Amino acid sequence: MLRSLVGLFIVSLILVCSPAHAIETKFGETADPEASTNLQQWWNKDHQARLFLKDGSLAQAKSSFEAAVNLAEANAYMDPGLVNSLAGLSLLEHRRGNAFESERLYELAMRYQEGYAGANSERFAAFLPDLAWLYCWHGNHKQAEILFRRAIATIESQNPEDDSKVSPYLVHYKAFLKQCGRTSEAEKIAVRLKRIESKTKTVR
Repeated sequence: MLRSLVGLFIVSLILVCSPAHAIETKFGETADPEASTNLQQWWNKDHQARLFLKDGSLAQAKSSFEAAVNLAEANAYMDPGLVNSLAGLSLLEHRRGNAFESERLYELAMRYQEGYAGANSERFAAFLPDLAWLYCWHGNHKQAEILFRRAIATIESQNPEDDSKVSPYLVHYKAFLKQCGRTSEAEKIAVRLKRIESKTKTVR
């Protein structure tokens, strides 16, 4: 009975704050590195894990993700590589209902990314929205918002005002605000997105 109630609670959190109907989350998923044969073996394992995960084969996904992590560590593949597979493992643990472990794994991935690319880099910022959604799914909206805003601030600090690079991050933040019932704030983001889109078309 208790286990059933816990399961219902987790599902309710996901329904309250889920980006599934608004935006796409990647959790480290990356394109086939066709030009780099050195990365191919790692990518094959990581990609296989993600296919298992999409099919709901969690045990096989876990095994493949762990194999991808081992390959990345052995060959010093960081991004793409270890960071991506740890993020994938994080999503898997979330699907298994292990909130603490899923957050621990993604936070570990971010520590590796911080050491590799730097905490103020665009590559670091690129991984922040999915961690923010993870916190959101687990009911930690305050921490989620901090990360959404940090990602936006990082991109803004390294690009011209209203550069199109910031748009994907604004889309994430708008979806978060809307799903948390903060519609007026979400509308302000929508207005800014339209302005950026218009500016981009004008430049072209």
